[in-house]
Amino acid sequence: MENLKQSPKNNVFYMIVLLPVLFVLGLYGYIGSFNRLLGDSLCSYYYAERLGLLRSIWFWRNIWSGRYSAYGFDWLTTKLFPPQNIPFFIPVALIIWAAVNTWAIFLILKSRSEKTNNFPAALLLGSVSVFITLAASPFIQQSFFWIDGFRAYTLPVILLAVYLIPYFLLFHKINSKPKAAAAVFLSFLLFLASGGLSETFAAFQFALLVFWIGYYWIIERPAKIDNTLLLLFGGLIGSLLAILVIFTAPGNAVRQSFFPPPPNLFDLISISLTGYGSFIYEIISTPEKITALLAGILAAAWAGSLFNGRLDSHGRKIFLQIAGALLLSFSCFPPGVYGYSEPPPDRVLIIATFILTALLMSAAFWTGNLLRQHIQKIAMAQGLLFLITAIFLLSSAWMNAGILYNSRMVYIEYAQEWDRADAIIKAAKVEGKEVITIQATPNWAGMDQLNDNPNHWVNECYSSFYGIQVFGQR
Repeated sequence: MENLKQSPKNNVFYMIVLLPVLFVLGLYGYIGSFNRLLGDSLCSYYYAERLGLLRSIWFWRNIWSGRYSAYGFDWLTTKLFPPQNIPFFIPVALIIWAAVNTWAIFLILKSRSEKTNNFPAALLLGSVSVFITLAASPFIQQSFFWIDGFRAYTLPVILLAVYLIPYFLLFHKINSKPKAAAAVFLSFLLFLASGGLSETFAAFQFALLVFWIGYYWIIERPAKIDNTLLLLFGGLIGSLLAILVIFTAPGNAVRQSFFPPPPNLFDLISISLTGYGSFIYEIISTPEKITALLAGILAAAWAGSLFNGRLDSHGRKIFLQIAGALLLSFSCFPPGVYGYSEPPPDRVLIIATFILTALLMSAAFWTGNLLRQHIQKIAMAQGLLFLITAIFLLSSAWMNAGILYNSRMVYIEYAQEWDRADAIIKAAKVEGKEVITIQATPNWAGMDQLNDNPNHWVNECYSSFYGIQVFGQR
């Protein structure tokens, strides 16, 4: 097994641990196919279609929130996924997410070793990173399956991987000042765009770029401001502008009126630390979550032990990445506490889970490679590490697959009820009725339901979307 990295048999070992992960991702896609428009999504669709791209952004900015990119994505979604195609939204998004992560990791590995076939390792790590983020996140019903939650909290972490692709493909072509200026401007625009998806992500990506600038400075020790630092500073300015645009929206005052005043600094930090502690405790105390996280760490360490590229400064990188995983995942909490005066909703924490997963897996990869360089009997160590990795991935896949499969009927039955109500409302409108009352059915995302109050926001969303007054009965 010493030359496993160069042997075609290596692909067999990768597939052994990859197949159960792909199976679970397939179950996520299957359940996502029963997705429907619910809650805020009905209003998002209505105003995006009625007002168009720019007017809908301006409308929401004045009455609710400054999330300009989120409302722009609503408009794009109406063009790509009309209501009848919503069942395809999550499966397509899942495929794109896994593909983007795989491509980004492949380019990272290729930058360190062009002669080695890095695709199997990239496919494994890209798929596992998506699996762990979903498996370890709290309440993915709102952060992933629900479309409005997806575009605010899952979409931005996908975009971070997307940004890595042009960096590794085009960075070597920045060989003049005009090209450097264009690249910096592009970095500025990209982070300005992603920062407009949610308040939490805007603050998080600013913290991420500050961390990465410090990380690059410590690890690479550049003698001057080079192109990488210029790109990072361009992104940092874009992130800062995104924060200013979001937090100066007039609609924030309307939204904030539903919550207590922001806490003072001491209470903000105290509540954030308490919430972060609960977040970490839930992961380590929930068998399917901690097993998934450990499986991802082990898979990354095993892949690192097989990697034969140009790697150095292992100790500093491992330490900084573990520290970054903890600090950056914590950075998701203060913005939410500021807005809610309590720990942020669970749907927000997929961002924290993502960065915790990404940096711990990266640190594990470097650790595995460090072991490769210092252990004499590396073949035996690789074999043992593979065995442990396979056990954890299979166990994690089995547990999470069981949970997903057992919950499928909740999604299937709600989709059937939604389709039935959709047909009743449309038929009533065709018949010329002005009012229709339907059965209010609890949904899997925990969103508010229809009732008999014409001013209730859910009723207003349904009524605007269908063009007929809709009430609910229980």
